[in-house]
Formats: sequence, structure tokens, C-alpha cells
Amino acid sequence: SLVADMHFEMYMTYLARHDLFQNYGSVNQHGMRKVCHTAASIAYYMQGDVVFMKFDTPAFPKLMFPHAGTFVYNKEEDDDFDDLFLSSNSNNTQWACEATIWVTSWVHCGTMRAMSNSSMVMIDAVAFRRATHNYPSEHLRLYSKLYLHSLNDINHAPLTDIGENDAELKARLEKTFVSPRVSSNRKSTMKAKRASILPMMGAS
Repeated sequence: SLVADMHFEMYMTYLARHDLFQNYGSVNQHGMRKVCHTAASIAYYMQGDVVFMKFDTPAFPKLMFPHAGTFVYNKEEDDDFDDLFLSSNSNNTQWACEATIWVTSWVHCGTMRAMSNSSMVMIDAVAFRRATHNYPSEHLRLYSKLYLHSLNDINHAPLTDIGENDAELKARLEKTFVSPRVSSNRKSTMKAKRASILPMMGAS
């Protein structure tokens, strides 16, 4: 539908900052379109607003991508952890709370606040599972197993709510997809991504 096409255009740019969704869209275009249409929304925050709090278990868990403005993430009482700043800059490849779409009762490891009037693209965890269940993919099942294994690894770095396109993610994608796309050159990969998906959208 036209509305689904519009939602795809609105949200895919932000979701594609995560190399998982860029790769998932290449093997299951309709599934990714369904996620954008049924699971994505935008939440708005005033300067100083708390997005989530350390030790809280979210009642409505969501994966988050900065949409506008800047956010700061910190772990109170953890002197070894430096504050992280997430912005809507197009080169930003960080997101928050990916664990909520793979873990049913995730407990936040830190606190995030808006540093300015800001907004987030939100992916509702329940709606995400429903959308991808209707478009089954072995890729997400395998990726989720690898993700949970890394969380339970005793040698894993301290847990955090923040994710990024790092070496650990790249290793998971290499086990999940054949010839996975990575974001070493985000502008060129985004152009290739949109060129491959938009023709199929027009045909649907």
C-alpha cells in the first residue's frame, strides 16, 4: 500500500544503520517492509527527559535509533564507564536496546537522557516479533541464537544497552548471512540497498 511504502521510506534509513537490518532487507525485503510499516514509530523528548533508567525493565520494550538531537547514556556509579553520546548524525552507527527484541525481560544496564529537544525511531519489540514471524527467516533465528550466546558468554565485555557495528556484530553476520554487507562505506551501501528494494516495492 501507499502508506506502507511511505513508512518504509521514513524508517529504513535509520534501521539500515544497523548492519543486521541492511542484510535482512536484502534476503527478506517484504519482511523488512512489514517491520517498518507495523513496528516503527517516532518518540519525542524534551531536553533532560529520561528515555530509560538503569535497572528498569521496560513495560513496552523497544529498539531505538536516534532520529533528531543528541542523547547521553551512562552507567551511574560505574567509574570505568565513560558517557556515550548518540546523535542523529547520518554517520552514526549506534543504537540502543537491541536486546529487547531478542530477550523477553531485558533489564536496562544504564540510563539514557535527551541532551536537547530530540526524537527516536522506535521499533516495538512485540510488533517486530509478530512481523518477522509472519515472514519467517532462518537468518533472524540464527542471529538471535548468536546474540543470546554472546550475552551469556562469561568472557563478554560488561553488558550495555548500546550497540554498534563493531567486530563482534560483523562476526555474527558472517555466520548468519552469505557475503554479508557491512557499513565500511555507508553511503554507497545505502544507495545499493535502496536501488535493490525500491523496484520490488513498486511491483507490490
